[in-house]
Amino acid sequence: ITLLRRLTPEARKNILLDIKSMPKDGASPSLRATIDTISTFCRAIIFETGMLSYMDFRQAFPKLHAVGFDVSEQRLSEEELRPLFKKYVDHYSKAGLKTYNKSVENPRLVAFAAEASFTYISGPVIQPPQKTGVTVRKLALAEIK
Repeated sequence: ITLLRRLTPEARKNILLDIKSMPKDGASPSLRATIDTISTFCRAIIFETGMLSYMDFRQAFPKLHAVGFDVSEQRLSEEELRPLFKKYVDHYSKAGLKTYNKSVENPRLVAFAAEASFTYISGPVIQPPQKTGVTVRKLALAEIK
């Protein structure tokens, strides 16, 4: 949190807090408090829920922007994925949340994701990985605390 506090307001607009594997019973009060604190330094919060998750996170996390999953982690055929994409989007759209589908690797899955109305779709078929990254610098533990 100290590192986040040092960021300029302009830099904070570029931070997306992506939380993977939220507990099935929701978040403990201490986890909620931590997420609430960190969220003040971020542009948005998203949860990677898993494709078969249908939990209601809106009450506990009013600042939640979107929920989604990594389709590359699924072991189902494309035809099995198609109705599950729609079911996922329908459920979370009714809750007022945006949805995302990441790591989409072929045009057919992109079409299925678009047909299901995911808000965000990403993956190598949309935008291949870039050959150069941003400048990275090593941080000492004391700088992070």
